[in-house]
Amino acid sequence: MEDILPQRFQLRHQQTIMASVFVVAVFIVGLVLTTHGGVYIFQLVDWYVGAVASYVIAVLECLAVGWCYGAERFSADVEMMTGKRLPVIYKVSCFIITPVVMAVGGLILHIS
Repeated sequence: MEDILPQRFQLRHQQTIMASVFVVAVFIVGLVLTTHGGVYIFQLVDWYVGAVASYVIAVLECLAVGWCYGAERFSADVEMMTGKRLPVIYKVSCFIITPVVMAVGGLILHIS
């Protein structure tokens, strides 16, 4: 946002503070992984968070492009790049059916 509206987002003086907060937070999380139980915590995060996060990211990506950015704007961008508009079946499949199927599939995998 700083590049788009430089006069509104004057974060130069806060950039060091934000970087410091981020580094301290990552350091504290890293300390947990260096304890005796750190390997087990890492394994839990690796098995469960990674599997759930991939579904959540995929669903949110489809919803963000389809609903926030807009399917028509996305179709117009694709037409500008390729010369062809997206078919209606693609819009329905990508922005409605796919997020629903992935959300249901993720819930079923998470529950079982």
